[in-house]
Amino acid sequence: MPETVRIVMNTTGDINSSISSPYSRISLVCSAIAAGLGILVMIGWITGMHSLSSLGSSSIPQAPVSSLAFILLGGTWFLYALRRSGRIYVLVSALFVLLVAILNLIRFFTGLDAGIEEFLLRRVLSLDPGIYGAGLMSPITAASFVLISTAMILLLTPLRRATGLSAGLASILASIAASVNLVVLLGYLYSMPVLYGGEIIPVSLPSGVALIFLGAGLIAASGPDHFPLRLLVGPSVSALLLRYFLLVISAFAFTDLILHHLFLRLNISTSLGIVLSVLISLMIISAVVLKLSRTIGGMMEREEAERKRAEKALRRAYDELEIRVRERTAELTKTNESLQADITERKHAEERLQHRTDMEKLIAGISTRFINLSPDEIDSGINHTLQTIGEFAGVDRSYMFLFYDSGMKMDNTHEWCAEGIEPQVQNLKGLPVDDFPWFAQRLRKFENIYIPSVADLPPEAHAETEHFQMQDIKSLIVVPMVSGTSLIGFLGFDSVRTKKTWLEEDVRLLKMVGEIFINALKRKQVEEELRRSNAELEQFAYVASHDLQEPLRMISGFTKLLARRYKGRLDKNADEYIAYVVDGATRMQQMIEDLLAYSRIGTRGKPFEPTDLEAVLNQAMINLKASIEQNDAVVTRDTLPAVMADPTQMIQLFQNLMGNAIKFRKKEEPPRIHVSAQRKGNEWLFSVRDNGIGIAHEFIEHLFQLFQREHAASEYPGTGIGLAICKKIVERHGGRIWAESEPGKGSIFYFTMPVRGGEIT
Repeated sequence: MPETVRIVMNTTGDINSSISSPYSRISLVCSAIAAGLGILVMIGWITGMHSLSSLGSSSIPQAPVSSLAFILLGGTWFLYALRRSGRIYVLVSALFVLLVAILNLIRFFTGLDAGIEEFLLRRVLSLDPGIYGAGLMSPITAASFVLISTAMILLLTPLRRATGLSAGLASILASIAASVNLVVLLGYLYSMPVLYGGEIIPVSLPSGVALIFLGAGLIAASGPDHFPLRLLVGPSVSALLLRYFLLVISAFAFTDLILHHLFLRLNISTSLGIVLSVLISLMIISAVVLKLSRTIGGMMEREEAERKRAEKALRRAYDELEIRVRERTAELTKTNESLQADITERKHAEERLQHRTDMEKLIAGISTRFINLSPDEIDSGINHTLQTIGEFAGVDRSYMFLFYDSGMKMDNTHEWCAEGIEPQVQNLKGLPVDDFPWFAQRLRKFENIYIPSVADLPPEAHAETEHFQMQDIKSLIVVPMVSGTSLIGFLGFDSVRTKKTWLEEDVRLLKMVGEIFINALKRKQVEEELRRSNAELEQFAYVASHDLQEPLRMISGFTKLLARRYKGRLDKNADEYIAYVVDGATRMQQMIEDLLAYSRIGTRGKPFEPTDLEAVLNQAMINLKASIEQNDAVVTRDTLPAVMADPTQMIQLFQNLMGNAIKFRKKEEPPRIHVSAQRKGNEWLFSVRDNGIGIAHEFIEHLFQLFQREHAASEYPGTGIGLAICKKIVERHGGRIWAESEPGKGSIFYFTMPVRGGEIT
């Protein structure tokens, strides 16, 4: 809402007490004039001065009820505008006047008289309706009051504060009322009774004037955003032309009225009067038009000057903006280039970080794989790893060379080639190291060899250049494989198709993989030597045990014969000595048999096959049936899986563990044994739990060694080989065995077996 309207109406819908706005002042003055005219007329009626009620002795007096209406509407609006009274008084007055006016119109159109005006005259104003002019108000006045009262109500409703719709409607209603009474005023000025209702109930001159001022006051209160002020105010040319047009019409009418009355007084003829009126009117109109043209011309000149200043300012602003845009564009370009560089660097950093992360995962996977490889699988593991790292590094060939013959010769032992690259592994056997002096010198210093371009090798590397070019190698990198202080070989990458710039990550990858290969080769060598040594030892133990049995059998046989034939014939000491010999020979024979069984685990074992451990445990219990029944032992178990194993050795394993549980029982309670199995990752975990006498903590670490016994043979019979046999069976199957125990609380023997293909879980 424009400032002028905000001054007229505040946020609560009340007229602001400030009258600084011209529209507020106009509304205040117009309401005061209307109220003043009503008061003046009312004084005339009350005092009997009828000239006051008609503003002259010859005019029609204003009806007393009409003067009362002007006092109520004009007075309450004036007080409301000054904030001396509330809005409720204006609303009550407007509703009262609206009711009186509507009843007047009903009486005029239908003849139905409610008697309200007569009541007001007789009871309120104490006037006689029979006095001339003291009767009913004119229907034209009543219709105007309907418009004015409705306009006031619209201006004071809550809708007025929410939207401008009611204010616009109020302004239109007030404009209609003011226009009608302007016509009434013209009728009086030109002595034309038909214009002020002379043929019905005429409108008095004071009523017409008061209604014009009251309507004008309400138009001003509505504000310049609404008709008709919206068309008249403002600096636009259309508003200016309309204002001058109204001024010309008003001047013409006023001039014509004055001349008309003047000519009547001077008795000037009608034709001469018309000519003089036209000439004087033309002069006035010409003066107004001249003023209008100067005003409009001045406005256009000012607008043109303002337009030129605006264009100049706009051009200057445009030039400044263009300069700023260029500067800003340069800054943005520079910032964008910097940002692009940062993004590129960040992207490269992220790529390097991702490459390093992927490489670390790759190395971890390779290391884990080699830990689980058997010696026989190491060569295939190396070839697979060369393929993996070659594809990861994006090279054409990856390979490993090993030195032998005191480092004087080398073989290409393992190689991977990308698709379309010719393998060289068969062509690079038995190469003399000294045939490549430049290459060998650096390797013996444990230096990494970077060759981004074979064609750029120095002249002293002519042998290496010739050798590499024969294989179409464009670039290569080699890292030495060092074990302790010895050079055992090297790992390398070749780029055959294109030249390649090698990164530190490539060197790091080869070094880490080289360390894994060195450890794997060491383990392979140690395990091969250990396997060979164990085989020789087992063969020796088998031969020795087999050869010892014959003389031991002879000693045992003849000693038993001597005991049977000469018992009691010799003295008591002799019988005791013979018993010692027989017992020793028997135990020695059992030890030799157990030793033979121990040696046969590795040499006479059967190939692994799918084995149902449920059936294996059943057979072991059948073998121990007599011992189980004799000792009232109770054996329970969980569901056992089927595994890839040697069935005979698995029966022996369970039989030895359960036999020990029965043997080392508590005297006061029967043995209770429980066998269970659980899948943990890539292996099975088995346990054999008992409630026996337990094992001393200091003996557990010697538990699975040959001939190790915690108790004397006289107390618990046996040779001390049973658990060593269990350990060897489990290790042959790729597992581990250990025990947990507390003296007096029983023992738990655990062993594992890896999950292999072909198993049914």
